[in-house]
Amino acid sequence: MPTGGSLWCHRVAIVKEARGDNHESNTAIRYYKQQILSLGKAADLAGITRIEFIDLLKFCGEPIFDFSAEELKEINQDTERLGKILDAPLNISLQMQRLLSA
Repeated sequence: MPTGGSLWCHRVAIVKEARGDNHESNTAIRYYKQQILSLGKAADLAGITRIEFIDLLKFCGEPIFDFSAEELKEINQDTERLGKILDAPLNISLQMQRLLSA
């Protein structure tokens, strides 16, 4: 039996199936995977919230984000650059503290 978030997601799937909305959910998932619809638009098509759609993707074993190796490399590089930018004021502040305490 599913637990936690997957239990809730399972409930969403059961409710949608009982309402006969399974076709819309399947279409929304297919269009999202093909990048025809954004996450929000796919959720609208499925008749659920974005969070519920993310749970539905998880429940169905579909990735929420599907990045290529090149996109992941670019994201990693951007993250490293951002880390350096965010650390810069901290490093300057620490250097200033050392100078003032000397």
